Amino acid sequence: MEKIVNNMLVLSSEVIDDEIDEAADFLRKTNRKEEAEKLKEIYRKTIGGTIKLTERVIGLSESYSYEILSKLGRQKAKKMENDIRIVSSAAIAGLSKIITINRKTMAADKIVEIYELVNSSKKLKTPEFIKTKEELLKFALSL
Repeated sequence: MEKIVNNMLVLSSEVIDDEIDEAADFLRKTNRKEEAEKLKEIYRKTIGGTIKLTERVIGLSESYSYEILSKLGRQKAKKMENDIRIVSSAAIAGLSKIITINRKTMAADKIVEIYELVNSSKKLKTPEFIKTKEELLKFALSL
């Protein structure tokens, strides 16, 4: 992880900040304060900044959501709200990669096609999804 942090800029989003805070709160409530502090420390050391949920990011999120709603249904669109905001934050910021273990929703092939469709109409690039341990290892070794 140190190699990644030292060789590239790692950005977060407000959505991820909130999810990390919720996870740390859960750990504290279940008497795992040390784990909560470790999680927060790793997160603080890793990120170089946070992408804010601006009107432009929210607008792109709504475009993704509309396409997901029309192609895959209301339940899928609602379930993916945070994932969509993370991807729209990355696309607006021009990030090249998103590292996720969320292969069934955020990085599912049908969903990535929707990101690409919407992004191409808005002249934005869709980040590449690193979604397996093998892809992450290959990426880390390339640095």
